[in-house]
Amino acid sequence: MRLLPSLCGTYPYPNLNKIVLCEWLSAASTYKKSILEEIKSDENFGKYSWNEDQDLSHRIFKKHPGSLFLTPYAKYLHEGSSALARARRGGFPNAEWVCEREVSLPLYPKMSTKDMYDVIQAVRSILNAS
Repeated sequence: MRLLPSLCGTYPYPNLNKIVLCEWLSAASTYKKSILEEIKSDENFGKYSWNEDQDLSHRIFKKHPGSLFLTPYAKYLHEGSSALARARRGGFPNAEWVCEREVSLPLYPKMSTKDMYDVIQAVRSILNAS
C-alpha cells in the first residue's frame, strides 16, 4: 500500500491474501506505545480530521521504514455497523471476547476541557446505570 501525494492511498483489497508491507494504515490500526510516544498526532488537525490516520502512519513509516504491515488475518467486529455484522456474531470469538471487555475513549490532542468532562460524565452515567 502506497500513500500518494494527494493523501489518497493505494489498497490491495479485495485481493489481499497475504501480509504486505505498507506506507500507511487506516484508523483501525495498532501501534506500540513507544512509537506513539515518539511520533505524536499532528495537533494542527481538528477534532475529527480527514486523513489524520494516514498522516500519522505515514510519518511512522518514514521514520521506521518496513515497520507497517497489512494482514488479511486480523479481523474486528464493529457492533451496530450493519445487520450483516451482527449476523456474523461468533465468527471471531477472540476479538469478541476482547471487545466485550475493552473500552475505547475518544481522545485527541486538541480535546477541550469541556469535551473531556463530557466523556467523563458519559462514562459515569454508564457505570451508574449498571
